Amino acid sequence: MVKAPTISRRTTYDGQWLDNQRSGKGTFKYADGDVYIGDWKDDIQDGKGIYKFHNGDIYEGDYVQGERTGIGIFRSAKGAKYNGQFKDGLRTGQGTFIWKNGDIYVGDWRDDLQNGRGKLTKKNGDVFEGEFKNGTANDLKTNLFRKLEKYKEIINNEIENLYILNNEKKNILKC
Repeated sequence: MVKAPTISRRTTYDGQWLDNQRSGKGTFKYADGDVYIGDWKDDIQDGKGIYKFHNGDIYEGDYVQGERTGIGIFRSAKGAKYNGQFKDGLRTGQGTFIWKNGDIYVGDWRDDLQNGRGKLTKKNGDVFEGEFKNGTANDLKTNLFRKLEKYKEIINNEIENLYILNNEKKNILKC
């Protein structure tokens, strides 16, 4: 295997070659500033690799015939992170997404969006667990009932506190 340092003036490849094709380990620097470091087969990305986008985003994981397919981690330059399955470059299958603000979604993905069963835990403590469709909660009942139970408990505690403070024995209607 022979290393060829340059493909064109603006793109470079440093790595292994087989039959005049990139094959094995190698680093490809694109003209736009993107960099791929990883496995090559038959002149395309195939195997394990790290792709560093010029905007600061990074993908690390599996490639199949040039596409992010398999298990991988995508870190956004803006602070978000996805860890899970990819198919043809899109989040598809099981995965966990953590937003910069601390919200977390764990569940099913299809075509780069939350689709199917999942659990969204907001930084403020709100939790939605149920069906998602095209990136949005399809059924708000779960979260609504949890909030109602929380408020019911708060109201009942306040009523008890009022009863104790007044030290009166009155029939108090509880929620």
